[in-house]
Amino acid sequence: MYRRLFEHEFKLMFFSKKNIIFIVLLASILFLYVTIILPEKAHIETFNTDEVKEQVGVKEVLQDQRREEGHTGYGVMTGFIYGSEEYYVRIYNKMLNAYQNEDFRRFIHLRVNYLLTNNEDYVNSEQAQSAPIPNKDADHLFKKTLTRFEHYLELDHPITYSMIEEKTALQQLHQFILSTLIYIVIFSAIYFSSNILTKDRTHQSLLRGIPMNWYHTMSIKSFVSLVYTLLTIMILGIFAITLIGLIFGFGHLKLGLVTANYDMMYTNELLLKIGPLLILLIFMFIRLNVMLSLIFKHAAVVLSISTAFLISEFFYYSRRTRELFNIDLSYLPQTYFDIGKIVTNEKNFLLNTETITYTQGIIVLVCTFILIEISLFMTTILVTKRRFFNA
Repeated sequence: MYRRLFEHEFKLMFFSKKNIIFIVLLASILFLYVTIILPEKAHIETFNTDEVKEQVGVKEVLQDQRREEGHTGYGVMTGFIYGSEEYYVRIYNKMLNAYQNEDFRRFIHLRVNYLLTNNEDYVNSEQAQSAPIPNKDADHLFKKTLTRFEHYLELDHPITYSMIEEKTALQQLHQFILSTLIYIVIFSAIYFSSNILTKDRTHQSLLRGIPMNWYHTMSIKSFVSLVYTLLTIMILGIFAITLIGLIFGFGHLKLGLVTANYDMMYTNELLLKIGPLLILLIFMFIRLNVMLSLIFKHAAVVLSISTAFLISEFFYYSRRTRELFNIDLSYLPQTYFDIGKIVTNEKNFLLNTETITYTQGIIVLVCTFILIEISLFMTTILVTKRRFFNA
């Protein structure tokens, strides 16, 4: 009985037109991103040879003038301008040569040496200037970049330019997990399960005739939705990773991610920490959808309420907000929907706090799940199968 219901529900989800359209839309967006947007996407470490040659050429002309005029020492207004500019010209000429020869290990050596004496590329970058706290964020990004480059130099694996720009498949996976795009994964679960019960109101005879406990029926449906969502995410993920890998390279498992504490976290560790949280969140929202379906009996209402809960943090989020209605943010479940930033401790850095931890996230989300599960159980008692279909 359980197996037949599982197979039936899975077929309904698999052949659902709304699900197919949504998956095709996601796959199309992924394809456009990988083939059109990503190749042109600028990175703070993007090395534009034309711009560098132009800047080096201008500085060489000025250096020649300074040598002719004897201005090679210390100036009251300019300081040691000759020495600093000469260092810039020499090191960037070497970087140009390394880039043209595709010797990116030497390129990173030179780049690290330059960054250790000059972080203006980060302090004056558009990314830093547009940040809520420019100096703090620029320094953070600068330290993470140095840590990342030093990590590359310790590896035996060949260094590619795609690695420098963080465009390899695994690095893009890291970036996806760290970004708010991870919400799309959770929204997919909400979307797929929004009509988990309401669709049966148009085909009542099949479900009403199953001799199974009402709550157990809800559990089977929820499990089907969980399996379907995870399979869809895996297939789309494999599609994206393969496509990016063919264009920019796959990277390798030792290619780590820099945490907010400037430690290295490898892909296997990242996935092991992300996996349980993501599965818990997906199943939590599926069960919430089941409960809302029993109450409102309309897929659009269910989708709207669950989506509002998912994105609720965006309505009050601020780098200076650490409490909501005198409740510490570490006790609110929506704080942990941004799971990538939780695992890497980035959220603590952004909010300048130490209370939002991975362990705390698991505790809060498990408690939230239990609360939803208890509420669902009570709802199935109040809204029986007969009452649901006759309403």
